[in-house]
Amino acid sequence: METMEPSAVNAFKLFYFEGLSEEEIGDVLNMSQKEVCNKLAYVCGELKIDSSMDEESEAKIKELVDIYESAELPEDLEEAVHSAIRREEENFASFMEKYEKNKIRKHLGLLILAAGLFFVTILLGRNNPVFAESVLSYPYSTSCSPRFFKALTLSPAVVYGGGERSCKYD
Repeated sequence: METMEPSAVNAFKLFYFEGLSEEEIGDVLNMSQKEVCNKLAYVCGELKIDSSMDEESEAKIKELVDIYESAELPEDLEEAVHSAIRREEENFASFMEKYEKNKIRKHLGLLILAAGLFFVTILLGRNNPVFAESVLSYPYSTSCSPRFFKALTLSPAVVYGGGERSCKYD
């Protein structure tokens, strides 16, 4: 019955287990009487219950009614539910703790990566004047702080005019 359409199963349960008429089922489930009849016929066909209610069909319905009425909740259900809720709360708290740590780590990692790239650029700029010129030709490097980038990427002798080369940026 778990694999069948829920509204059809509900109509079946109300008709056979609760003893409601087709009109009452239609009112409860907000269906027409014809829809209720179709749903009942569908479930009866799937469960192989004959509409003539032979002995085999009556035995199946009685067995289903017994299963339906004898369903009891285990005594420790409340404890099991509370322990499951407690486990889920602990898992969620653990997840949030990891999430907060990773949130900080991501930003810190990006900052470290940016600083590393910045210092590698400085090192390469001090050793290779062509690289330094190309870095300074990017629009972002001159718009941020031209003197700062010039001071970091070129050798001090070039920036302050004390070397063999002359700095065209002064």
